[in-house]
Amino acid sequence: MGTVSLATREMDMSFVTESPNEFSIPILTPILQETRNELLQLSVTGTLENPKITPVPLSAISNLLRAFFPQAARRCAEVRQE
Repeated sequence: MGTVSLATREMDMSFVTESPNEFSIPILTPILQETRNELLQLSVTGTLENPKITPVPLSAISNLLRAFFPQAARRCAEVRQE
């Protein structure tokens, strides 16, 4: 999911892993898929010539922590930019 601009050659995409040959267990399969998507997610940004691939660690948990600790989240973002 995401976007790629052919005019500027910039991209902002997210990827999760899926298998078309998975077996299905009615109640467990959706839970297992969501858990796997949380654990195995990648973000691809930058340009087509210089892509930046970044693993996204537990995005739902990260979002929850940011909501409860906004000051710590801002400080972490500042440190990453330095």
